[in-house]
Amino acid sequence: MSPTPGFTIAVCTRNRPTDLKRCVRSVTRVARPAAAQFMELLVVDDGELQPSLVTELRRLTEAWGGRFAYHRMLNRHGLLNARLAALAAAAGEVILFLDDDVEVGPEYLVRLVGRYVEWPDAAGIGGVDALLRRRSFASRAFDSVFCMDSGHPGRLSPSGYNASISRWIDAQAPFETEYLDGCNMSFRRRALTELAAVDWLQGYSLGEDIYLSLVAGRTGPLWVDPALRVLHYVSKVSRANAGVIAPTVISMMYHVLRVRKARWWNYVALQWTALGLTLNSLIRPAQRRRALGFLRGLFVVERNLLRTRREGA
Repeated sequence: MSPTPGFTIAVCTRNRPTDLKRCVRSVTRVARPAAAQFMELLVVDDGELQPSLVTELRRLTEAWGGRFAYHRMLNRHGLLNARLAALAAAAGEVILFLDDDVEVGPEYLVRLVGRYVEWPDAAGIGGVDALLRRRSFASRAFDSVFCMDSGHPGRLSPSGYNASISRWIDAQAPFETEYLDGCNMSFRRRALTELAAVDWLQGYSLGEDIYLSLVAGRTGPLWVDPALRVLHYVSKVSRANAGVIAPTVISMMYHVLRVRKARWWNYVALQWTALGLTLNSLIRPAQRRRALGFLRGLFVVERNLLRTRREGA
């Protein structure tokens, strides 16, 4: 077994003080892993937290026996930039990223530390959101027909979509994966040395968890342990609306395929997935405004593909 490294729990937050406090309390209520060299809680503030709250979080962390660090983002905002700031500021050799609207399970940290000792070649390890909704047979069939679900919990679909995450809730044993869930994902620091800011992940940064996973996965295997459970409440505070998110979903898949150096047929699958997402929105009255967003995203992707073909001619 490898020696146990120091761990940093990095919580990137933006104007969600109530959610953040609940998250930190959940961390400091669970057993602190005695095997870890140290446990550091790092809050990366991409908004405007009150100093009194920062003081309270420091008190909770230190009473738990951990180190506390606080970093305020003054420029280059957005989730990916906050993740990069966390990597630069973290003291640990393993960085666990938790969303600020998450609560960790009672054995999460002890088990995570143990897994890194057992799996010395693992580049990253993640857990499962216990609030994930199980997909019906009809929904999974729809996802499969439109290339959204690979059929394997650890694989992205041919179009770069990650509907296979819905299979995680039923997994019983750890499995290798191409991607981790951004609400609770951890990486060895060395696995992210090549991570860099990219233009397509500015602002809302949809898909940055897949991007981090693909970068880390070049250095070693990624694992999901279904026994690592969190509750992800998906706070509506500081979250973009459906009309903004929809086109970025299509853009995200396009750029994920580029990072993966995908083949031409993957881009055909992307277009098919975009049509499936549009259709799925049209048949649901509450989601119809998303359909136009998906079509806008598809138009941008088509334009990019056309430009790429012209440049390659």
